[in-house]
Amino acid sequence: MEKTTKLRMKNIYEFITEFKQCSDLKLLPFTHTMKEVDFINMLSDKEILYPSYDDTLKQELLFFNYGKPSYIINNKGNGDEFYVPVCLLFKGETVKISNIYPFDTGGYNKIKAAKYSFDITDFKIGNTYQDIKKYIQMIYLNNSNYCKGLVKYEFDTEAFVLEKNTMFF
Repeated sequence: MEKTTKLRMKNIYEFITEFKQCSDLKLLPFTHTMKEVDFINMLSDKEILYPSYDDTLKQELLFFNYGKPSYIINNKGNGDEFYVPVCLLFKGETVKISNIYPFDTGGYNKIKAAKYSFDITDFKIGNTYQDIKKYIQMIYLNNSNYCKGLVKYEFDTEAFVLEKNTMFF
């Protein structure tokens, strides 16, 4: 009887750690997007940014995008017709990173339930600035391509890049 070997797909972090090439790619700023009303309240109360609970990762987190803002305007008549996003920019080295994912982790459970059997940790990129730079070089070649959403390779599956235009933290 022939012995069969079960193959396991590498996760993104394994690809990142094996990727040797990493030039002195400039670190782009991090962005945090919020509603205008929340921003005004934050200023008037002299408050700071507070984390929110992520159901997918099961922890309180403050979310940032890398290099460019990303937001979805909900236009379903729920009273937010005058939603105006405010984007705060942070110098890269000032943001403490705990997890790096190439998509919005908050929506992953809906996508996963409908299409995929991958665990969210299969998509974790790492937790260092160097991991971000390696990912950008590996997938996009450079910052300009990343900002434009121009990937280096064509991928056969949606599962590898759920949202090729932004990275969330």
